[in-house]
Amino acid sequence: MSNRVDGFAERLRELRLKMGMNQSVMGELCGVARATIALYEAGERTPNIDFLQAVVRKTGCGYDWLMGEEKLDTDLIKRLNQNYVSFEAMTARVYMEQALEVLKKLESGE
Repeated sequence: MSNRVDGFAERLRELRLKMGMNQSVMGELCGVARATIALYEAGERTPNIDFLQAVVRKTGCGYDWLMGEEKLDTDLIKRLNQNYVSFEAMTARVYMEQALEVLKKLESGE
């Protein structure tokens, strides 16, 4: 396995843990299954460009850092945490809206 893939595997895991996510949540955030995240973190699968773009866009980390080419700074960690809090709030809102729709259907007898 190349150093670049090894660096990516380590960085993806570090990113996920610093954001306080499990593999399922990271997968949901980036549009892949939990098993895919596990394979990426184990270095057993090479990510495609769509996944890399999703990670960078959704978390705010830099591509160079994600690929193991620069150090993680404290400002990035703050942005990562803010992005994750935003993701959690968005997810909670969607679940709440779905629950309200179900309640309305139950009340109307549908």
